[in-house]
Amino acid sequence: MAGVCYLAQFSLVYVINGLMKIGPAWHADHTAVARALTLEIYSRPPGVWLNHFDGVTTALTHLTLWIEIWGCLLLVLPVGNGWGRLAACFLLGALQVGFNVTMDLGLFGPVMIGTMLGLLPAEFWDRCVTPLARRMLPGWRTRALAPEVASTPPPPATPQHKWPTVVMALARDAGLLYLLAVVLAANVNGLPQRAGRTLFALPGGQPLMVAVGLDQRFDMFAPDPQADDGWFVIRGTLANGETADVFSGARPATLDKPPSVVASYRGQRWGAVLIAVGYPGSDSYLQSLAEYLGREWNRSHPTDERLTMLEIIVMSQQVVQPHQLTEPEEALLWTEYF
Repeated sequence: MAGVCYLAQFSLVYVINGLMKIGPAWHADHTAVARALTLEIYSRPPGVWLNHFDGVTTALTHLTLWIEIWGCLLLVLPVGNGWGRLAACFLLGALQVGFNVTMDLGLFGPVMIGTMLGLLPAEFWDRCVTPLARRMLPGWRTRALAPEVASTPPPPATPQHKWPTVVMALARDAGLLYLLAVVLAANVNGLPQRAGRTLFALPGGQPLMVAVGLDQRFDMFAPDPQADDGWFVIRGTLANGETADVFSGARPATLDKPPSVVASYRGQRWGAVLIAVGYPGSDSYLQSLAEYLGREWNRSHPTDERLTMLEIIVMSQQVVQPHQLTEPEEALLWTEYF
């Protein structure tokens, strides 16, 4: 049952995300990949270069949908399952590599590729890893057993009480099956195609999902890639009257677009924080963020360069169509005085 849950949870990430993609950019004009790569808050230099080839991005839009929705079926083939799993891991792994080379999506790709290691068939380890290990580490199999351990007789068998073991195994599997049913129901019921319709609901399912960390929603670039784009400026006014960009340290602070929006975030997690606080209703987070940035700046600068005011500004743009963004508009999200 644990293996079934592992396989099902891994597959749901892709299948549900594929089914969530119901917008016209995916199914009508097939510009979803081009629109995603136009978003400068995510796109890396290889993605900017790839976005010059409309025929390629159109083909990748079709291919992404196909792999996400149908690729995981290769994991459960009744015949040739080993080769099917190899093919599935290759396709899904290539998809993740493509995502992460062209866009800054944080740990999503590495985590999913790492999870695939548990799904690789025995043929992969026997035919690829084992011969490689023998060449690189001669005698690697025999090192695992020291002579004194190998010559030690096994200890006498301990009597096993069968029924308690069976009951515990059944209880464990029943618990895993219930969690799998809760996760499956939550994912299917959240599909836009099932708006207003419920497949089934289990008692206590949602609170339990939250309690054990299984609450989930796989809607990346769904139903269409987002249109909101832009960059952030954390502008500080210093005690000496100068202005400085608290993030980059540049003086004076300007509203000009950085050469690379992604590279201006101090890493993907900082970018995720800024994107999140840019949404309406984030005032409490904006205040905490401003106070934190102000404390960190003042701690590392002399008295005449300490902050008297900090402004969190977003230069907002919209993706009108692939390769086309609106003119940036300045919006002041938060002002903090020190």
